[in-house]
Amino acid sequence: MPSGNRCLPGFPSLLRLAELLQRRPDYHVRLQGHADHIGSNSDNVELALRRAKAVGDFLVKYGAQGAQITVETYGESRPTSDNSLGQGIWMNRRVTLSVADVEGRVISDQGIAAAIESVMLAPTTAQGSCCDETLTQMEKLDDILAVLEGLKSEMKRLWRERQVLEKDIGNLKQRQREPENQVAAAPRLQFGRTQPGLPQHKDAPGPPGYRRLV
Repeated sequence: MPSGNRCLPGFPSLLRLAELLQRRPDYHVRLQGHADHIGSNSDNVELALRRAKAVGDFLVKYGAQGAQITVETYGESRPTSDNSLGQGIWMNRRVTLSVADVEGRVISDQGIAAAIESVMLAPTTAQGSCCDETLTQMEKLDDILAVLEGLKSEMKRLWRERQVLEKDIGNLKQRQREPENQVAAAPRLQFGRTQPGLPQHKDAPGPPGYRRLV
């Protein structure tokens, strides 16, 4: 592949760019496909688009996100060299790129080497914000864990109180049954019936409090 400040020199540089894009998901790359003049204009538009997509697919495969990549095609409309020369034809078969930061500002449009350098030297504010957000989320998780531990202790306390309450209810029921048992065990007097051990003669005195009706 031809080299130059606006051409992609090869896979090693693409691998490095993909790695940087993976680290900086807030950065975006615009890929522009170009073609020579051989063939129809519509064919060259399609060919240039496939060329740009191939580069984008490579970046995504090795670390970048699909949303970070935008592809465009210019077909044969923007040659950089004379198409009448063999070397010029190869130079026009190319993919150019530009890199934009989180605010959409283009920080590099001078080839992949410049793009790599620009991303490497870019401020890491976005990454710092991401890390700060992660730490905040972790602190929230710690708070939730503390609440759960508190609920666990409260459940244990309520369980112990329930056991004491159940024991008290059992004792109360036992005390309620004691008078009933005493009444059931007491002797009963049946008036109007002959009871063993009582005088059977009509003149015999009855039990205390007994009045004979004449």
